[in-house]
Amino acid sequence: MEVSMAGKGAAVCFCLALGASICVADVREDVRQNAEGQIAEGKILGAVVAAKDFAPLAVGNRVVDPSPAAMGVETRFDCASVTKTVVAMACARLAAQGKIDVDRPFTDYLTDHVLAKENCEITVRDLAMHVGGFRGDIRYQQQKDYREFRRIAMELRPAAPRGSYSYECINMIYVGWIVEKVIGTDLAAAAKKLVLEPLGMTQSGWGPLAADANVAFIPVALV
Repeated sequence: MEVSMAGKGAAVCFCLALGASICVADVREDVRQNAEGQIAEGKILGAVVAAKDFAPLAVGNRVVDPSPAAMGVETRFDCASVTKTVVAMACARLAAQGKIDVDRPFTDYLTDHVLAKENCEITVRDLAMHVGGFRGDIRYQQQKDYREFRRIAMELRPAAPRGSYSYECINMIYVGWIVEKVIGTDLAAAAKKLVLEPLGMTQSGWGPLAADANVAFIPVALV
């Protein structure tokens, strides 16, 4: 089971992978009861459940303020850091097409990075696995101007040896920029072409969700 969950008081989206020997009806009822229990305990507002061989299930509400609005099977969710998975999938597809070599130094693609002139050994694969040695840097995280954001990010040096694990946004930001450079479009278009459209995700998009009648509430503090 995969679960995307924003936290207490939020909405949640479940995706189930079921084996052939499992009774789908039993699983559906178990999941419904689990979701309704979490709603009753105030842990989530509502849930959408999808699994192979049965129709999606919507439980609870997508918002409660200013008034309750029921969750629907077409409700859209802000995926936040789950977008890292989309970036990784886009990179993997380009690798399968021979357009990205994940075992080459990432600076072969991001030639404007400060490490490009220093015989960098950190590979694209290292970035995707969060083992390149990079750590978060408050300077780039606080930048609202994109050009300044990128400039600082391109000056960032590893804070730990290559091979040491640390889950950091900057790793997938670099991978996303590599995808953009190789495919020749921005990441929104690349994600749509390489991942979203092939999966039939016609209502999915890249970037923050604008509040509308089909979006689940996610607390601002958790985004």
